Amino acid sequence: MDGKEHTMAYEEDFDAEWYLDTYYEPSLEAVDKDEFLQFTLDSLHDAFRTARVTGSRLLDVGTGPTVHSVISGSQHVGEIYLSDYAAQNRKVLTDWWKLGTRPQTGIMEYVLRRENSDESVINRQDDMRQKVRGILAIDVHLEHPLGSEYGSEYFDVIISSLCLEVASQSIGEYRKAMKNVCGLLKPGGHLILVGLCGQSYYRVGEQTFSSLPLKRHQAEEVLEDLGHTLLSMRWIKTQDSVLSDTKGAFVIVTRAGSTTKTLLRT
Repeated sequence: MDGKEHTMAYEEDFDAEWYLDTYYEPSLEAVDKDEFLQFTLDSLHDAFRTARVTGSRLLDVGTGPTVHSVISGSQHVGEIYLSDYAAQNRKVLTDWWKLGTRPQTGIMEYVLRRENSDESVINRQDDMRQKVRGILAIDVHLEHPLGSEYGSEYFDVIISSLCLEVASQSIGEYRKAMKNVCGLLKPGGHLILVGLCGQSYYRVGEQTFSSLPLKRHQAEEVLEDLGHTLLSMRWIKTQDSVLSDTKGAFVIVTRAGSTTKTLLRT
């Protein structure tokens, strides 16, 4: 893939159904063999159980067409807001919310097993859907990413998974996007950040999308500059793949300070 031109035209080129089919609708047996997916789901589970992340309102930033990132968190909050830049992703999410389509059964089964829960997939799905309050358009590069309806310091918990690095072309853009997103978080609220290291592209259908080849310490430094307290950080080296050139993945859990600081680094 080296030397190939990559796109950032999500509204025009992102195939939501292919992405969901390829990355996030495996069987339970396939999840058991997917180290990265297990790492992500386990880390999200532990963030809510061990770090005691909880609150009234949860925002998932850059949800894509998949709800895997809020399965664990749905049991620890009262309201869930999903968001994405691309209309086709929001359409898949809305169909799941309103109609119960694309239930991601294998991932659901894995999380319920991880929780030692005897709850059925159908019951967990219904509980999640009942807590959803909106499927929102978001642009992380805007000072107010959700527009004027949702002001600053609105959410108790924010999850952002594989979003900010693929939405940014430079570390400067990444820092500003992080500041915009964190501005939606209440003082003392929690951020759960799932990110990729060293990725310059990833494949969706016939398209390859560009990504900022982020280093783990860069994400930590940005959050430190914003006044966040690091609660936990996990990292794994990812396996070689024909779908991307990702080198590693991390999950960072932080608590926001009393105010969002101004970023000083460039």
